[in-house]
Amino acid sequence: GGLLEGSQSNFYALINGKLYTAENGVLLGTVRRLVLDVCEREGIPVVPEAPSLSSLLRGDWEGAAVSSTSRLFLPVKRIVVPKEDLVASELDPSIEFEYPPGSLMAFLHDRVEQEVDAWSTSVLEKPGCIAGEA
Repeated sequence: GGLLEGSQSNFYALINGKLYTAENGVLLGTVRRLVLDVCEREGIPVVPEAPSLSSLLRGDWEGAAVSSTSRLFLPVKRIVVPKEDLVASELDPSIEFEYPPGSLMAFLHDRVEQEVDAWSTSVLEKPGCIAGEA
């Protein structure tokens, strides 16, 4: 089966230089839209389908990420693969990813963060005040 989303996040897998993310049956969040916009602008191909567990187990994935309002675009470093129909534990096999500077996943993380910063407005600071002072 395909990996659709987390309880409060969208899910992505990087496979052969393409970003896979489910299109149907998931919350089409605002950060997800921003991620897709960044991909379009930067020429990163997006495949609108849920990445499969079988492709993960075959070793096809170059990385994974989740996105949400609180996480923005957060690369996943480790995926635990539980035995079928059981709750995951630390004893289950896992697949780990690394994202060195310059990797596509690190690039996406940075670009999404830059986009959010560019569109954000501070609501806690007053001109001439130090943050945290009233």
